[in-house]
Parts: sequence; structure tokens; C-alpha cells
Amino acid sequence: MTESSAQEPEAKRPGIREIALSLGISIGTVSRSMNNRYGVNARTRELVINEARRLGYVPNKAARSLKDHPSLSIGLYFSPFRGANGEINPAALSLINAVKKSLTAAGMALRVVLFSDLNELKRQTDGVDVAVFYGHFENDAIAIVHAAGIPAVLLQHEASPFEDQVSVTLDMACAGSTATEYLAALGHERIGIVLSPLTELHSSELLKGFKRSLEEFHLPFESEWVCEMPPELTNKEGGRTGMEKLLHGKTRPTAVIFASDWMALGGLRAAKDAGLRVPEDISIIGFDNLDISAETDPPLTTFDVHLEREVAVLTRLVEDLGQRRWNPDGETRQVLLAPDLIRRQSCACLRPPIPA
Repeated sequence: MTESSAQEPEAKRPGIREIALSLGISIGTVSRSMNNRYGVNARTRELVINEARRLGYVPNKAARSLKDHPSLSIGLYFSPFRGANGEINPAALSLINAVKKSLTAAGMALRVVLFSDLNELKRQTDGVDVAVFYGHFENDAIAIVHAAGIPAVLLQHEASPFEDQVSVTLDMACAGSTATEYLAALGHERIGIVLSPLTELHSSELLKGFKRSLEEFHLPFESEWVCEMPPELTNKEGGRTGMEKLLHGKTRPTAVIFASDWMALGGLRAAKDAGLRVPEDISIIGFDNLDISAETDPPLTTFDVHLEREVAVLTRLVEDLGQRRWNPDGETRQVLLAPDLIRRQSCACLRPPIPA
């Protein structure tokens, strides 16, 4: 390097003002975009980041975020039913882990927030581009994020009245019908069901499909064969308690449908403790297709919710909502996903073999 070149002043690097002038937006908007702050939509943030890169400017505070910048900040608000010891359905935890992996792979940042109260929810919306609600929520909770201008995906929740919210639900009525029809085809005429709280879409729709197929097959519906468990018993203990109630009724069912594999595991235990053989004396169907369901004795007939498909749908919707793409007419504000029955050895056929 020559003496003259060493004395040449360094060319002025473009700054935040140049980015703002280039895009025709305020310096404050550029600053919030660079620091991933609340109040900037995803499209504007993307334009700011791309323009900063084009101009070759990276502010000190944003150096790392520009290198590995999340396109959207997602808040997953989780309100699970908990057991007496704080336990949570493993199927719910598996879904959250899968969502986190999918959103991270798509370049988004996820923050999981355990719901406590509405005031805390308001505080936890700061910096969130898209909300995801999972678990037990009333409409006043989803109204908070709508009022804050944050679009949302509602998992296993009835369709929202707000145009910027999309519900993704499993077709539990279809599952209830399918399970009942399968057992009816096997010759079962006394079918019981153990449910989580009917205030939730999951079990209310499961019961709806159950009753519909009983009626279609002219099978009896007995109120004593329907067992609704409270929130703190939507677990193995609740499944055991529900099965014991059904087994000690006036007439014992020959098959029982459970709202989850977690509850069905307790039902299996209760049946064996009562000296019954599964499936010879009583058949059992679960829901969720947990990994352990294939390893029980006998392996559990259940429903596969196709977790990868569910998460892929959620990821796409989050991206669309983050870009403020939704249908104001409501035609695409509810996505219904059908689970599939996985037939294993926990259900027996009661029909006699046809003579040769």
C-alpha cells in the first residue's frame, strides 16, 4: 500500500438513513425491522433486510440477525390440561417439538408461552408476527391477538369469527364414526367411550361421530357407557378410572373407545387388573398413534393423526398469515384433517366364522 493510498479517507458506508430513503419508509421502521421488533409486517421487514444487504450495510446490533435472520417471529400459546402432578399428554409435546423443528427449518423463530391469564397474554404478544393457539382457550384470548393486529392459527379450535385467524382441526367426528363402524363390523353391539372434557372440540366431535354411527347401525346408546373425565384426569389415571366405571356398570361393554392413547393405556391396565383379556374379553381403541401404542400388550388399535402433514399445513398457514395473505370471505379459514385408523391386535372379532 502506498503512502497516498493509506491516507485516502475510507468511503462512507451506507447507513440506516440511506436504507430508509431508498425504500421510502421511515428511519424508525428500518430500525424496528433490523431488530425484529413488533409493529412491522413481514413483507416490510424482508424488504429492509434485503436492501441492507444490497447496500452492504449491517448495523452492529443487527449483524447476527442479518446473517441468520428469522423471517417471522411466532408465538405459540399453550394451555394444556395437566394431571395432578403437572403431567401433559405426550402427544401434545410431540406436536410442539415438531412445530418448532418445522418453523426453524423454514427460517422462523418460535417462542412457546405457557398460558396463565389474559393480562400475561397481552404482554406476551410483544414482538410476535403470528400467533398459534394450542390447548384450552376461550374466545376472549383469541380476541386479544386479533385486537393487537396479530393473525393466528388455532389448533383444535372451532372456526374463529375473525378474518385473520385460521383453525386447523382433526376431523374427530369422522374418527368417532370410523371407530364405531369398525367395532360394529367386528360384531360389537355394546360400545363404550371414555372422553376428555366435552367443552373441548376434540371430545365433543368424537362423541358426535360415535353417536351418529351407533344410530346408523341400530346399536344401543347407553348414557352409562359414556364416561367424560375432568381436565385433571385426561391421562392414564383418567383412562383407568373411566374403564373401571364402565366395567362396574349394570352391563359391561364389549369394546371401549378412548379419546387418546394416553387414556387408553390406563384403560388397558384397568382391564387387566380386573382379570379381563384384551381383546378376547374387551376391545380397546385409542387415538394419537403414540410410539408406545405399537409396543403395548397387545399392540393398540389407534388413529394416526399424520403429525408431519399437520405440521406442514400449520407452517404454510403461518407463512401466509405472516405475509398478510388470507381470505376475507372465510372460505379457507378452517382446515379439516382426517386421521386414519391403524388396526392392531387390541380389537377382537365377535362374529362366528362362516361354515365352510
